[in-house]
Formats: sequence, structure tokens, C-alpha cells
Amino acid sequence: MDGVPRPAPRVRRGQARAADPSPVQGGAVSARSLRTRCAVVAEFSRHGSGYVLAGYLLLTLLLRGRRGRPGLADLRAVLVVAAVRPLFEWALHRGVLHGPARIVAGRSVDPGGAHRGHHRVPDDVAGALLGTGFAASNGAGVAVLGAAVGALAAGPGGMLSAAAAAEASLLGYEWLHLLAHSGYAPRSGWFRRLRAGHLRHHFRDEQANFGVTSRLADRLLGTAGARPPAGGSGADQDVFLAQPHRRAGEVDEVPLVGDGGAVRGA
Repeated sequence: MDGVPRPAPRVRRGQARAADPSPVQGGAVSARSLRTRCAVVAEFSRHGSGYVLAGYLLLTLLLRGRRGRPGLADLRAVLVVAAVRPLFEWALHRGVLHGPARIVAGRSVDPGGAHRGHHRVPDDVAGALLGTGFAASNGAGVAVLGAAVGALAAGPGGMLSAAAAAEASLLGYEWLHLLAHSGYAPRSGWFRRLRAGHLRHHFRDEQANFGVTSRLADRLLGTAGARPPAGGSGADQDVFLAQPHRRAGEVDEVPLVGDGGAVRGA
């Protein structure tokens, strides 16, 4: 130890770098550097999407509160929203976010472009969140869809409760998606399995495991994918944490625990 500064050892492409908390690119925050729930909460609070969605939720609850005490119609509407939510999430993820660009009125429309960017750089916190603008538009759309489902399920009396349930589910989606991409080690078996499925969607097969907040639709529709490799769901977490930081356009060969080979990251 002669006191002479030396450059940090170079990390080869594909080499594990699980403990590296450095930014992904250009000052972006690495989700894997968030090792505790407190760190994830602190980072979540620095972005506007959570506040926008919480605002929508609060507004729908206040509007519902002005109509008096909740009744059976409200309960029925909320239960129906909860039942269809996994199927809606699956359909949106597979059909829209992973759908091709289309030509509409002579112009290219690509609603999945931002999501493909998230797949290229899954470690970027900003890419894992909706962003303020998308949260505002998605929150409005979800409120309308939720109210429509509530009206069909329970009549006009269930519209606001269903809209509130839909907003709560979208806020939950935003939080769970960031938590799944973070370096936080899941403690509950439920979240460990949920997160493992989402990481398999990124690093094994992007045409499987479309559920982010629930695996129910994947199981019902046959897209749950392969079982976790030997070692349990945590093996997928280890693969994710061992990924080098990706930059836009990069694709790495990722050795998967228990697979006896490498697959191309999705």
C-alpha cells in the first residue's frame, strides 16, 4: 500500500457486478443500487408518477365520499375490478406494450416504444416508472375504464368506487414494478415468486410472464413460462443482480443458474 492511486479494476462484459451502485448512464439511477425498502421508498418519492396516481386515487375517494356511505353496489364494483385487473394488465402488456408499431393516418404509431427502451435498460429507475406525463394520461384512462366496469357490474352507484379501485391498482403496479427491479431482497414468498416471474420476462423470454402485480392471468392463459431453475426463485434474482449496467442498444449474453448455458437478455 504505497499510497499511489490506481485505476479501478476493469469489469469484463458479462462479469458479475452485483455490488456496483453507480448510475446506469448519464446520471440515471440504478434500480439495483436500492438495497432496502427505505431506499426504494425514498427514490420512489423523488419521481412524480406516484404523486399523480395518489392524487387521482384521493380525488375518486373524495368524490365517492360525498355520495354517502358505501353499500353492496360499491363492494360488487370493487370485487369485479379486482377480478378483471390481472387480465387487463396481461392484455395491455402483451398486446400493446409488446405490440408492433402501426401506421395510422399515414403516421407511425408505436405505443410500445418506451417499453422496449425499458427492456433495453431495465436497471434505469426512470424507465421502470411511468413518468409524470404517462401517469397523468394513464390515470385518467384507468379512471374511465374503472368507472365503466363499475357501471356494468353494479350500476351507476358503483362507478366511483370502481374508479378508485382501478387507481389504487395502478398505484400498486407502479410501486411493485420499481420494487421488482430494485436490489431489495424479497422476504415474502409471494413477492419472491412475483418478482422472479417478472425477471424471467426480462432475462429469459419477453413473450412470457406478462403479469407484474399478479401471475394469475399468465397461469390462466398459458404464459407463465418455465419453472424457476434449481435453487428456487432467488436464482433469477441472482442473475438480475449479476447483470452489468446496460446502456441503450446493448444486449448481453447472460448465464442463467441451472440452465447449463446462456440466453440473450430480453
